[in-house]
Amino acid sequence: MDLIAFLAVLAALTAYVAAPLYRPAVQPTRDQERDELIRTRDGLLESLRELDRELAEGLVPADDYDTQRSDLELRAARVMRRLEAE
Repeated sequence: MDLIAFLAVLAALTAYVAAPLYRPAVQPTRDQERDELIRTRDGLLESLRELDRELAEGLVPADDYDTQRSDLELRAARVMRRLEAE
């Protein structure tokens, strides 16, 4: 009798754990995608402001600043283009 109860609990637990693997993936809505892009844009712009502040305080060498700023500007421009396309 204990074996049957154990197997029943094991089967229920396995079904519970495996259930998410069989559900279809939920696609984000257009509003959710736009909200994520806006959050990303805002974060990148804040990073640019912080980088400028760090340069002014002497915390970032000028050559590192140029590289980091170029990367952040490129990423921000890509996000802004995607936002404009929607």
